[in-house]
Amino acid sequence: MNDRLAGQDGLGRRDLLRTIGLGGAAMTAAPLLAACSGGSTASSARPTGKPVRGGRLRLGFSGGGASSGTDAHVQLDTMSGVVAAAIYEGITFVDPDFKLARQLAESIEHNAEGDQWTIRVKQGVEFHNGKTLTAEDVIHSFERMLDHKTHATGAGQIGMIASMRAMDERTVRFALARPTAWFDQAIGDGQAFGIVPVGYDPKKPVGTGPFKCTGFTAGVNATFERHPNYHGDAAFLDGVTATLLGSDSARYNALVSGQMDAVIGLTAAQIAQAKGRSDLVVFNSEAGFFYPITMRVDSGALADVRLRQALRLCLDRKRVVLSAYGGYAQAGNDLYGRYDPDLATDLVRANDLAKARALVREAGKQGATLTLNTADLGPGLIATCQVLAENAARIGLNVKVNVLDSATLFGPNYLQWDFAVDTYPASAILTTSSLNDGPRASINESHFKDPEYAALWEKASAEFDAAKRKEHLHEMQRILFERGGWIIPVFPNTLGAYNKKVAGFPEKDLTGFGMTRLLGKVGFTA
Repeated sequence: MNDRLAGQDGLGRRDLLRTIGLGGAAMTAAPLLAACSGGSTASSARPTGKPVRGGRLRLGFSGGGASSGTDAHVQLDTMSGVVAAAIYEGITFVDPDFKLARQLAESIEHNAEGDQWTIRVKQGVEFHNGKTLTAEDVIHSFERMLDHKTHATGAGQIGMIASMRAMDERTVRFALARPTAWFDQAIGDGQAFGIVPVGYDPKKPVGTGPFKCTGFTAGVNATFERHPNYHGDAAFLDGVTATLLGSDSARYNALVSGQMDAVIGLTAAQIAQAKGRSDLVVFNSEAGFFYPITMRVDSGALADVRLRQALRLCLDRKRVVLSAYGGYAQAGNDLYGRYDPDLATDLVRANDLAKARALVREAGKQGATLTLNTADLGPGLIATCQVLAENAARIGLNVKVNVLDSATLFGPNYLQWDFAVDTYPASAILTTSSLNDGPRASINESHFKDPEYAALWEKASAEFDAAKRKEHLHEMQRILFERGGWIIPVFPNTLGAYNKKVAGFPEKDLTGFGMTRLLGKVGFTA
């Protein structure tokens, strides 16, 4: 058996350029992947049968470019996410109902203290290169994620790993730096924890998923073929060709002309058109993904909690839902973890201009100018910022919306802006907190450091009793609600459509990875 140091806390923030196809934590393109959740399809058409074996799916999507890649542990945009969903698998994963499930794990156990976790992987799992999955591959994968040089998307979630030891061919024991009751969630919440073989080369991607990658051109397309020796139910499709279509019109036109079988990333207006067609099925799913408006709490004007609360109170969230998202979004209350069972649903942010004006006066900031740095990370975000600026004018604040390209937004000043935006996927409260505002947060845009919050975080993180953990998490959320550094205006829906001859796409996916996440279950009808 071998015992090797695998990682530590305090990973560099910009090292974690999370999937920005989604924005930030799944950054620029990922919002379209990470934004699907509770809703159902609605269209005059429906698939005409069950999936059968055969055929190649042509999938169109938005979000990708020269920086897109095939690395299992680095998701920079939607294109990277499509690759990850098709060819990689993790130890655990969060299912469409936002329940934690085993994927490559046969069993997961922990000691009484929660500082040792033992994971045994399934027998006979084969990588695309023919190698059998072993404990050494698991260790190699996590070592790679914790290596700063990898810039792994989810490294901040697993910084508690102190060392790993192979107990036998299929069993790994993880020693943690501190008791962690949610370690099984941490290694599966998101789509960037794929297990890869020893000797893995991201330029020649190999995973255990239902498809293997047979071609990839950054910013253009990716091709996949069915993995013939997949350990689960074999994919219906012979293969998939996923093509980047950069404009809204290009995606919709490719679908209605028959050049694409399915597309993700449609606008509200296009969904309305698609609903009227007898040959298309609409994918409209509520989501837990979100674009936070981040406010730095340790410097600048927004260090005054009264201004932060004033901005939160003045924002007309109903208007954001209707004008920025065409009704395809759900109002937020500045709290993340929308589908976490421990979400504090009693904390509701009401629009209150009178109170907001009073807070601005108390702070002595009437007429102050604030620059909100944003970028076109996804449909509705810039419009949301403009609504906030208009609302802020009504309480005596001048918010200047400064539209940047995403490379600048997430460039050298990322995590240093006083007032900016980001993107986060749907995930559990402790998962997001571990990245953003917890005591060892690796992507702390707001520079939130609160001793009371940190103490509660440590208790919640180590607590296995669900009722006690919920108490801690509710108190943590109260603190964020009252003095945190994020505005979370809405949770956008994920919108897409596909030909009725295709079946197997989910009707809902609370995780936000909807149409691309379970491609192995998709196929053409007879």
